[in-house]
Amino acid sequence: MVVDPVCGMMVEPATAAASVEDEGARVYFCSDSCKGRFLANPAAYRAAPPPLQAGHEHCCSAVAATASRRVSPA
Repeated sequence: MVVDPVCGMMVEPATAAASVEDEGARVYFCSDSCKGRFLANPAAYRAAPPPLQAGHEHCCSAVAATASRRVSPA
C-alpha cells in the first residue's frame, strides 16, 4: 500500500483510481479529484504530505459513485 499525497488515504497501487509520473516516481491516488489537485500544484504536496487517513468524504463518495456506474445489472 502507498499513501495518496493529497488526502493521506492508503491506496493499493494495482487498484488505484489514478496515477502519474512525478520526478521519476509513480504517484498513486484514491480518486481523479486527488490526482487533479496534485497536478495543479505538485510541489505543495511533495513538501508537506498529509496525515494518514482510512478515507474521507470527497474520495469515498467519488470512488463509490464510480464503482456503482461500473457494476452492470445482473
